[in-house]
Amino acid sequence: MDELTQAPLHEIFSGIQGEGIFVGYRQIFLRLHGCTLGCNFCDTPASRGLAPVFCEVEQTAGARDTRQMANPLCINNVVHAISHLQQSYRHHSVSITGGEPLERAPFVAALLPEIHRLGLPSYLETNGVCAAQLASLPVAPSFIAMDIKLPGTAGITPCWDKHRAFLHAVSTLLSAAALPTRLQVKVVFAAGSAGEVAQAAALVAEFDTEIPLVLQPVTYRPGAGLPPPTPELTLEAQLRAATHLHHVRVIPQTHVLLRQR
Repeated sequence: MDELTQAPLHEIFSGIQGEGIFVGYRQIFLRLHGCTLGCNFCDTPASRGLAPVFCEVEQTAGARDTRQMANPLCINNVVHAISHLQQSYRHHSVSITGGEPLERAPFVAALLPEIHRLGLPSYLETNGVCAAQLASLPVAPSFIAMDIKLPGTAGITPCWDKHRAFLHAVSTLLSAAALPTRLQVKVVFAAGSAGEVAQAAALVAEFDTEIPLVLQPVTYRPGAGLPPPTPELTLEAQLRAATHLHHVRVIPQTHVLLRQR
């Protein structure tokens, strides 16, 4: 596979953004395959297995009239799918998500300018550990939605140093970008993790106390073994985060409530 011009995708579709500060906006979602973290609250576990044979590509925005296209998809096919969906609805932006899209950094680097040529902003959703890959992008995304993974909630090896390196890479990228790029940080948290929430907020504050932080209570899924935070813990977590940052919001996964993808 020529990773500069091709990549395996799970789906391309029009949907409602259910997380972060742009919740409720309509976006075109490009879900790329591949992620090496394995968080235990992951809602796209298929992205960590074998690459899909086909990508489901929606034809009309919101109609779920998908057709299958053989993977890997080339840049031209992806751009055509974006342009086609934009004709049936005027979207806020294009969400490049996964999996972890920066594990396909050469493809993302080639795709970003094509999205911008269509007159659409790009919205990069990332697990916030791929600093070198972010730094390799010749064009900055319009928006970056970075996760900070709390080890007690995600059930993975602590990533604090990798998150710090990623925030440094974002700062460098923003200073070099011809256009301003907006950064937001999201933290998924479960019961008993107020201390780690405060640690995450302190880390973000090392770079800029004006960066928006979204606290996302873990979505309950039967058998997942992750108890959602109580209302009292949620208030405590927001209070402790707000001692470090000026913009701390609590926003659950609203697409789950809306029964959207």
